[in-house]
Amino acid sequence: MKVTMRITVLVVLVMFCWATIASAALAEAPDGNGTLQWSTCLNPMAVITDGNTGQPVAIGSRVELWDDSGSAPLAASHIGYGYVTPQPGRVATNVSLPEGNYILHLRVYNVPDPYAPGVESCVAIVGANGLGLPGISKSISILMPQEVCFQSATIPTTPFDPTVGGCQIQNPLAVTVDTLTATALDDEVLVQWETVSEIDNRGFNLYRGPAADGPWTRLNDWLIPSQAPGSAQGFSYQFHDLEVAPGNTYFYLLESIDLAGTSAQYGPVSATYTGAPTAVGLTALAAQPMAGGGGSLAVAALALASLAIVAWRAAGKR
Repeated sequence: MKVTMRITVLVVLVMFCWATIASAALAEAPDGNGTLQWSTCLNPMAVITDGNTGQPVAIGSRVELWDDSGSAPLAASHIGYGYVTPQPGRVATNVSLPEGNYILHLRVYNVPDPYAPGVESCVAIVGANGLGLPGISKSISILMPQEVCFQSATIPTTPFDPTVGGCQIQNPLAVTVDTLTATALDDEVLVQWETVSEIDNRGFNLYRGPAADGPWTRLNDWLIPSQAPGSAQGFSYQFHDLEVAPGNTYFYLLESIDLAGTSAQYGPVSATYTGAPTAVGLTALAAQPMAGGGGSLAVAALALASLAIVAWRAAGKR
């Protein structure tokens, strides 16, 4: 009888302890997430080396945690910004992830922000065997923190390979124009364009010509300023061309200019002005560098750019 009672008490205690642990874990992860510590934690401590310099990657360089089957990073951090004392080349951080099975790898860039326009960034893809895929298999639970350790690796300086990494230009365009249209109305041609990002954009010029190959005449007196400078979000723009005559077809070419003075063109699109509404346009535009580059304006001209707002309307994308 005493033995049975002791066993019963022991079972109750085990169940109570398990319930307490599970309750604590659930309290920390109410959405069914588990805690993962991912780092270069081998002994001796693993580090990521920059193949360009032969030195450990600088503090602040970006690190992303990926699933081999995913299309976007699960989490991101920076070298030395984790839960340990900052140290070049050392990755250490915590993340909360939904419970499940993962095959994890790191992408470590050799610059603090590899997504700045025009920056050549080199990246190492670090998996189970050091440089390269596959990643490390890990089952993440809400009941117990997990840890995954990555080996040392050197960021390659060769052209980018999706299995091991390498170097490439990240986001070379300062602005992404999504649509450009020209619409003939009763007493004007309305030109509209929409951007999806303006990371390094200064503004726009709009040109009109009698044919698809020009010659082109600029319609705006001053640079049409960006309405989302430095933003990953876009805006909608309008220009009202009032100097039109019935029976004529007009072609429009849009030019974007970034902070470095580099220009790109979009279009052309056209509209035939008859007095009756018509519209033509392009979608999913790709920018091409303007011949001769250039296109930068004086600082004084930029200061006067706001005066052009009375001649066009820019509405923020919702």
